[in-house]
Amino acid sequence: NVARAGTTLHAALGWARERKTFGRRLADHQIVRHRLVDMLASIEAARAMLEETAWRLDHAPAGDPELVGSICMLKNVATRTMQFCADAAVQTLGGMGYMRGTHSERIYREVKVNMIGGGTEEIMKELAARFPWIDLTRVGIWGHSGGGFATTSAMFRHRDFFHVGIAGSGNPDNRVYE
Repeated sequence: NVARAGTTLHAALGWARERKTFGRRLADHQIVRHRLVDMLASIEAARAMLEETAWRLDHAPAGDPELVGSICMLKNVATRTMQFCADAAVQTLGGMGYMRGTHSERIYREVKVNMIGGGTEEIMKELAARFPWIDLTRVGIWGHSGGGFATTSAMFRHRDFFHVGIAGSGNPDNRVYE
């Protein structure tokens, strides 16, 4: 989700540098620059949390109850970041943000599936708060479309952590998610 948020920032930034309104590039308007900075700040915060959680996955003792809470909170932060950035990108791109086939449109359309799939925000919060004893030896991962690609990728990269994965169908051309 953090990478997909970055994809929307890249699209919005490229458009803001090229598109002109009122005789100036979009990027020359303060409100647009502030929106892009907010997107970048959200992405960097989520990326830092992701890297911290990944480090803890590699170094925490087996069954560390705090790790479950961190993973649940990371899912919420990453999907909220993706939602915010997708919305901000569509706002920046204007009508182009809704054009079928653009990265921003696709991510904007799919963001809710990512927020709900694998557990809603409320479920993730409840797991983080009430069930720190979840058995980390039985952890699974779920993803739809680009998330399915990420699910498979995560299972290969973290074989010792993810023991089951469900990858839903989606666009067979996953280069947009790499």
